[in-house]
Amino acid sequence: MYITDVHAANSAIGSQLASYTGHCGFDLEWRPSFVKGEMEHPVSLVQIATSDIAFLFQVSAMDSFPSRLKELLENPAVLKVGVGIQNDVKKLYRDWNVSVLSCVDLSLLARSVDNARWKGRYSDPIGLARLVESYFNCVLPKGRISRSNWAATLSEEQQLYAANDAHAGYAIYAHLHSLEPTIDHTLFTFHAIRGRLYATSPTQTVLGNCIESSEDIIWGLASSLVPWFAFNPNYDAGPLPEVKNASASRRPAKRKGKPTRPGRDDTILPEL
Repeated sequence: MYITDVHAANSAIGSQLASYTGHCGFDLEWRPSFVKGEMEHPVSLVQIATSDIAFLFQVSAMDSFPSRLKELLENPAVLKVGVGIQNDVKKLYRDWNVSVLSCVDLSLLARSVDNARWKGRYSDPIGLARLVESYFNCVLPKGRISRSNWAATLSEEQQLYAANDAHAGYAIYAHLHSLEPTIDHTLFTFHAIRGRLYATSPTQTVLGNCIESSEDIIWGLASSLVPWFAFNPNYDAGPLPEVKNASASRRPAKRKGKPTRPGRDDTILPEL
């Protein structure tokens, strides 16, 4: 459902998502910048997907940010799931002064519940298309459409792309959660409050002082918040990459045939 009017947005959320709980696919789009040094454009599109419908709220075309959408994003009872959304939710606050509570990074979720499949650094992102291909054996179309103008009237192709991205996030979360329903959600769930990431988990290491503010009362959170960071004490990153002998790698290569011409660099560089 593509919506460009603030009143229509509030009406749609009020009639279809007012009492919604559980999780929803979440994504953002904005007009890309192609000129070096050009300021980043504000968020144009907010995508929300449930099991049977995807909402495309083009906030850049509206007179103001929909109040019902703001309430939904700030509702801790609704999980907003997506890949690498930490920077997205920070940008949403910078552009529209909207916080997002109960955010789930699907990359961290995948590494937590399916560690045997996913190795490497815990915080390294896993693309949504890669997750879809791995778990559903299908292709999530990407390409140049992702770098199109999301502030203009959306074409059918753009609408389909945006809806698929959000719904794919919804489906991936449902699948991953079914693999280990009792997993500790604090390993991959955070709150983005006023552009900063927080956790309410006692298992998180406290960095600095706890945060006490009226935000806690407003959203019914615990009396203190701690800065959130991606960390899972039980995660197995796998074997470390082999480190080659640096001195050996700098030795000149032995060549057959004609001698090397003067000035030519025959040093073997370490593989990247």
